[in-house]
Amino acid sequence: LNVTSTADYFSCVFDDSKFRQNKFIAGTNLRIKEFGLPSSKVCIILAWNYSDSILKNINNSYDEIYTILPELKKLK
Repeated sequence: LNVTSTADYFSCVFDDSKFRQNKFIAGTNLRIKEFGLPSSKVCIILAWNYSDSILKNINNSYDEIYTILPELKKLK
């Protein structure tokens, strides 16, 4: 997000890792949170290689879900 200058387009970042929670994405003001109630209707999965398992956990929480790597793909 820092390298691509896209951090301003995100309202929050979720991560299951307790090690990363309550820290910030490098170079941004985005705090990493434990998954909770969505603050948006759209989700972008950045860890595209884990998208199948992430999708199982969040599928009913968002109206639209995408991955952007290795290419833009709508999952829901």
